[in-house]
Amino acid sequence: MGKTETLKEQVKNNNDLAFDENQSDWLKQKKRNKLFNWKKNSPINLKEQIFKIVLTGILLGLSVALSLIEIKIPIVGAHVPLRIFDILIMAIAIPIIKLWYTLIIAILEPWLHFAIDSDHPPIQMFFDNIANIIFVVSFVIVFYQLFKNKTNKYCKTNNNYHESIIRHTFAGLILIPLNAIVASFSFIITVVILANSNLSGVDEYLAEIAAFYQNGVTLFFILLAIELARFLFIYLLFALVQKRLARLNRF
Repeated sequence: MGKTETLKEQVKNNNDLAFDENQSDWLKQKKRNKLFNWKKNSPINLKEQIFKIVLTGILLGLSVALSLIEIKIPIVGAHVPLRIFDILIMAIAIPIIKLWYTLIIAILEPWLHFAIDSDHPPIQMFFDNIANIIFVVSFVIVFYQLFKNKTNKYCKTNNNYHESIIRHTFAGLILIPLNAIVASFSFIITVVILANSNLSGVDEYLAEIAAFYQNGVTLFFILLAIELARFLFIYLLFALVQKRLARLNRF
């Protein structure tokens, strides 16, 4: 009788152990699939994709139209063109049409702007293109991934308003200086290339580039301060409308 009970207990323990191992393997597989779910071929919702394509076209047109609003900042004989609202449209587009469609806007917008306003040399549009891509990708990584559902580490309150403020603050401390540095280097590289080459462009614009180039690298810090103010303003505008876009957030 005692041996039978012992045998039953051993069988039960073996079954429990096998169940625990299977459950552990299932949880690991589920976690692995969650991390790499981009490899799966998810079914395509045709209506949703058409809707996003239409929205992409609308947002692209709006971004190009607003890019024509330039604020020219005079710096030692040169006028640095700053555009604000086209970048803001890209930030707003991310939760609506997701990353890949927003990247389409980031890539096409500078060249469509160039097609309308050809005062800028093509090399500047190329580096604006790169700066736009870095802005969109960094925004997705920092705002929608790095600080997603992680505000409890810095704030123990259950107040969503306080958590939102902390999330915006920490994300902004990364995004604002990062993109300001990228935009500043983008302009400086454009200046260096134009000042040391025979690339074509508008004579007045190239004269301003030469004036900027001749005044030394120290002007980079002036430009950086201006870019910091620019992206701070863009980020504050985005923060004002982000709450209304929260229901469209797919990240």
